[in-house]
Amino acid sequence: MLQLFFKCSVIKPNDWAFAYQKIESIISNFPVKLLRLESYDGFSRNQDKLHEDLYLDKGTENEQISFYIDWISFSGGKNINFYKNWHKQIEEFEEGHEFDSSKPITWTPNIPFKNDGSLLEANGKSYKSHIEYSGSVSQYTFLAIAIMLENVLPLKVLLVSPENDEHDIQETINWLNGHFNQSFDLPLYFDKKQVLATIFNKYDSKKDIVCRMEHLYRKQYMRNMAFSIENIGYEPSLQFYAEVLSDNNFNTFGFNDVLNPWMAMTQDIEKTLDLIATSKKILLSDPSEYNLKKLEGYNLSELLTKMLNSFILWTPQQREALSHFYTNDEALEKGREDIWDSIFRITGNRVDICPIYASETELFESFMYHDPKNGLLYRNIIDKWILNNQDAYQNFYQKLLETENKHPTKNDENDELTKTQNDANKDEFLQKFKQHEHFFVQQALLANPYYLNIEESIEKLMERLNNMYNSDTHHEFVANLKLMTKEEKVRLINARLKEIRMGHSSHYEFITWIEEELSEKVLDYLCLLLFWKMYNKELAYARFRILWDKTYWDSWRM
Repeated sequence: MLQLFFKCSVIKPNDWAFAYQKIESIISNFPVKLLRLESYDGFSRNQDKLHEDLYLDKGTENEQISFYIDWISFSGGKNINFYKNWHKQIEEFEEGHEFDSSKPITWTPNIPFKNDGSLLEANGKSYKSHIEYSGSVSQYTFLAIAIMLENVLPLKVLLVSPENDEHDIQETINWLNGHFNQSFDLPLYFDKKQVLATIFNKYDSKKDIVCRMEHLYRKQYMRNMAFSIENIGYEPSLQFYAEVLSDNNFNTFGFNDVLNPWMAMTQDIEKTLDLIATSKKILLSDPSEYNLKKLEGYNLSELLTKMLNSFILWTPQQREALSHFYTNDEALEKGREDIWDSIFRITGNRVDICPIYASETELFESFMYHDPKNGLLYRNIIDKWILNNQDAYQNFYQKLLETENKHPTKNDENDELTKTQNDANKDEFLQKFKQHEHFFVQQALLANPYYLNIEESIEKLMERLNNMYNSDTHHEFVANLKLMTKEEKVRLINARLKEIRMGHSSHYEFITWIEEELSEKVLDYLCLLLFWKMYNKELAYARFRILWDKTYWDSWRM
């Protein structure tokens, strides 16, 4: 997910005119050829098709440049439009507003933190709310535009990109540097200290600053905690995360979303129990019936059992062997489990490792200090676990050795040969591009490895199509096609293309091609191709290419 915020009150039409020229340059010259969406009838969402021309309404007040998908990766996201006219561009913004024009774009009024997946807010209007790409390579075009805008309109534009790592950003900057032959800086979002500097004196308390940073950097609990403690202070960080903890019931998903990364970041039992104690104090400060009910659920024996079952008493050297399995490392970093993390944990296919190492004495004394009246209970829980698990490490390690000896790794020569050939094809293809363009082409080829072997894929599709055309299974459909007139077949093809549920994309001259086509066999094959329910990505891409290039139809004429 990407978000782009504009502080409209300080952006002038002349600023945008200069930026728009650079947007045109980026979109026109990006290494992977971009395509845009358009419909047969205005912008009806029922009939979207792909087109090569990226401009709409050129020379009018509504002139805009648009892209959706790229030619190589065959993957798209949300359709992106940038208008030449600044006032028309403002109309594109769907959500958000400037809370206070005197404050920086990174600021917002303080609001309680909820890890609920809601969209982030900033002191500006959001372009199209947010952009989701689902791995599409066209995201890098949007990133390039956003980074360029931040550089030419500093502190007037803010890119928020929680799911792109710094490598993606740096590769995009390298391309901008090479394309424009000038130096571009990192977007502000990727320099936390600079972001912090813009808002440090804009809140009434340091705890509110911690809250704002957590809002800005989603899915980064552990890193956010470490950053806040180092740059804002331990006490305000402790108070903020204890408040978030108190907002959830003990030992629930939301509770552990905070507690687990805090434990992983501090690697300290005392600081972990201190967070829970502070959370309890917050609930006691407002002794409502709801809060008192929450407090009844605070059961440290559950936490102790969880720590023991997560190998807190195993030394770091012993726990190293656990890394051979799927572990909770990523969940601790993000501070939130996704659906697959949850399934793996519940089904026992994930090994949860406590990031703290403690001796038996340290563990007992820490829990005793915080809850002395239950000391006997804690002692019994620890003793029972040690008794039941005294041979656990040795047994586990022996099984691991036996598993490794039983299944030696093998290299399949044919697979290696295929991989070598594919790598050679990829290297040869990359030579057509400049060095600073390679990253994006490689990402596109990863998303769609069939691009380099399209002729083979089309040959497979043609063979399958021919078998279908001549098989008994599809005899009735084919027989009906043969009885149709050319005009009826053209109407059928046209109607099928316009069905949004099929999602077929064709060349913008495709309808003209079929109207001018003289071969009935070609029209029969196109009908069959368009009605084929296809669940194979390679063949689906081959169909896409056939609908874009009529030279492939020659084989049907034969």
